[in-house]
Amino acid sequence: MAFYQPLFFSAVTITGVAIGTVIAIGSAPIFSGVLEWMVLKKSPSKGWWYSTLLSILGCFMLFINKQAVKVDPFGILMALLAGVSFAYYTFVSKKLVKNYSSLSIVAVVFTLNAIFLSPFLFMYDMSWIIGL
Repeated sequence: MAFYQPLFFSAVTITGVAIGTVIAIGSAPIFSGVLEWMVLKKSPSKGWWYSTLLSILGCFMLFINKQAVKVDPFGILMALLAGVSFAYYTFVSKKLVKNYSSLSIVAVVFTLNAIFLSPFLFMYDMSWIIGL
């Protein structure tokens, strides 16, 4: 999850909210199915295929309107990598939830996420947090 945050927000900054969000969130289920197929050798269900088709169709419809879309290949790549990182998070969490409490898993993941991302607090202006 520590990769998802900077990748997602960078993609949104570069490509805009609509494109960055649709690609990051829309690609995550696609990457989840591919990851499950590659690692577990489990074939995706019919529902996954339908959802994937609808996700790709939705992205295609978004890209048709060229006047309202700012397509930057680097931003799209970052959004796709955010989708991969979220897919990996859900894949690993699905395995862990069999042996541990889901609350414990989320607590550990997001605590580690906060620790890994805390150095960024010193790289950017954070005066807005205290209202300055």
